[in-house]
Amino acid sequence: MNSNKVLAIAIALFANFVSGQSNEEFAAIEIEVKSVESVIRGTLLTPDSTARLPLVIVVPGSGSVERAQNMGIAKALFQGIPTNVFVYDKRGVGESTGEYLSMNTETSTDRIPLRTEVVLDIVNHLYDTPYVDREKIGLIGSSQGGWVSPLAASKSTKISFVICLSGVACTVGASDYYSDIVKDLSIEEATSKLEAYSGPQGYDPEKALKKIAVPVLWVYGGKDRSNPSLYDLKILRRLQDEYNKDFTIHFYENYNHEMIDESTGAFGVEVIPDLRKWYLEQISSGS
Repeated sequence: MNSNKVLAIAIALFANFVSGQSNEEFAAIEIEVKSVESVIRGTLLTPDSTARLPLVIVVPGSGSVERAQNMGIAKALFQGIPTNVFVYDKRGVGESTGEYLSMNTETSTDRIPLRTEVVLDIVNHLYDTPYVDREKIGLIGSSQGGWVSPLAASKSTKISFVICLSGVACTVGASDYYSDIVKDLSIEEATSKLEAYSGPQGYDPEKALKKIAVPVLWVYGGKDRSNPSLYDLKILRRLQDEYNKDFTIHFYENYNHEMIDESTGAFGVEVIPDLRKWYLEQISSGS
């Protein structure tokens, strides 16, 4: 599983999107949250600390991610929108205390829920601050964060929307199996083999996806060799049909896991504008 490439690559390759816009529009408020026998330290980026604004919490992907790795993309995505963005050091990383625990298929059944508890504690803490519009709290997670974010939303009525960038709708085991075999196969061949996969499954997001009751934006690339995006799409469309889920799917045929357009080698020009448009629809509804 790619650690935090979606966000890191976006910072480097989509800088032109925010050229001419000053990142100084955001004020930074340092926040501490007690969670899972640790202290999670993060930064609330806000354009107006005197108002209650919508909130997006950036849920990191895999690896030992510090908030600085997500700071640039948070600003790029939400610059010019009246919204708060919270970025944080993962448990046991940077200034956050506790033990950092890596994850594989076998440990995922415990560690995805553990990371979800951290997110829920952050939501509960920020919900009670004077900066946040309590009706408009959302999560944005990439890669592994695409397992954590829907699980958190299925457990909390305080979360009103979710964005998953190259998130995963299949089991951890199936995703890991795909990323291993696709090294020697075409994406279509590797996806086909998943239909017969019977190995270790690890964490399975289906229960959470069946339960989730808020809008979710799924952003996928058709050239993803880390997550089985074509396989995930089948799962999501089945859930849409069977459970009437409010899923919006943005699928970019030539984009990879990092949202790089493989036909040009550049960051996909559609990703951030499309994401911002969907986000604006969420925070304007019910206003």
